[in-house]
Amino acid sequence: GRLDATFSSPRADANLKGVVRDGRFVAQGPVAVNLAEITSGLGSRLVNGLPAVGVFEKRREDGAASLTATGLTLPVDGDLRKLNGDFTLKFGLVRFETGGSFAGILRRLGQRDQGSLGRRVEPFHAVIKDGVMFYDRYTLPLGEFTVDTEGSVDLAERRMDVVPYIPLGALSDEAAGRFNTGLGKLFSELRVLDRATMLPWRTTGSFDGPRTEPDLELFVKQLGSGLNPLKLLPGAKPGGK
Repeated sequence: GRLDATFSSPRADANLKGVVRDGRFVAQGPVAVNLAEITSGLGSRLVNGLPAVGVFEKRREDGAASLTATGLTLPVDGDLRKLNGDFTLKFGLVRFETGGSFAGILRRLGQRDQGSLGRRVEPFHAVIKDGVMFYDRYTLPLGEFTVDTEGSVDLAERRMDVVPYIPLGALSDEAAGRFNTGLGKLFSELRVLDRATMLPWRTTGSFDGPRTEPDLELFVKQLGSGLNPLKLLPGAKPGGK
């Protein structure tokens, strides 16, 4: 059948117009949702693909957030493999703290650095195809640094495979030391790395217990592609052998 409805609550409102067929709702035209408030419970679900974030919320005094979806299909039978769409979420001012599997990776940051007093973040864009969300590199401010993330999240299977990029200066000493092996150690000795160097990690596994490890292969590949090979040879000079 057809659906043309307006939904309203103290925290959000939305308009939906479309048809229901084959166990899914197919929107006709863009769908807009206004969020006056994002509770920590809803926030934890919205940032499942951003493993560096533990607590995420938006209070009413922070101003509204908005979600726009095009090409939207929603399951009406609970099967998230029927979820599709192109989504843009404009958070505006939000409050967040680091946590989860990153609790022992980032150095200790004050509450202000963690964003619990409110930080303005850039819009988040993602494409969901058959229940799997893909998003390009997304930047989140964290004190004097920023943390970038990109990857894919299987919402149906509740699993993720994402690559967070964390500046060397934001890592704990123990976490930074995990890059100090092999070619990574050589890059460090050559002073190729500084506090702002973005080091890649990889978070994989289920939402309930993801595992975060250094992505040493990507680290060497990225740094090596922009490094002058002559710097790897002590005393080497351009034109020399």
